[in-house]
Amino acid sequence: MTSVPVYLSVVIPAYNEEKNILETIRRVEAFMSLKGWNWELVKDAFIPRGVLTAKGKYVLVMNPDLCIPIKEVDKLIAVLEQGHDVAIGSRALRAPGGIKLFFLKGFQDTKCSFRCFKKEIAHELFALQEAGDNSFGPELLRLAVKRGYKIKEVPVMWRRPALG
Repeated sequence: MTSVPVYLSVVIPAYNEEKNILETIRRVEAFMSLKGWNWELVKDAFIPRGVLTAKGKYVLVMNPDLCIPIKEVDKLIAVLEQGHDVAIGSRALRAPGGIKLFFLKGFQDTKCSFRCFKKEIAHELFALQEAGDNSFGPELLRLAVKRGYKIKEVPVMWRRPALG
């Protein structure tokens, strides 16, 4: 019997998120059932450890507070399917002139936590990152740029955290 490969791994930090995690999981499950994707949920207090265990063709990292709706993953996956290696959500591109969150030349929003990677790229970058906590965003982009990976910033909907 052959198993169906995992299409998408969803990595959600679970440290101090008791108030949010159940509702987040419910919403992610509802979205995934509509899509019909074979997917897995990876919950870990330390995101890099969760990413390194991900089995999906694509790996999504998202916050558990749903400030960016799960449906926005469609935009990121479309970019990866067009040949990019990394797709990062950008609040700045959605509200030009209203928000500038850049710490790396060429990017408008390096701190957005909604990112999707091809699995092999995610595993390589997260194994190399040295941030001792979950504040790895700009470092991952720097590593990806240094390695010549194709990165695209994608405008995503952002709202005040929907949950606690």
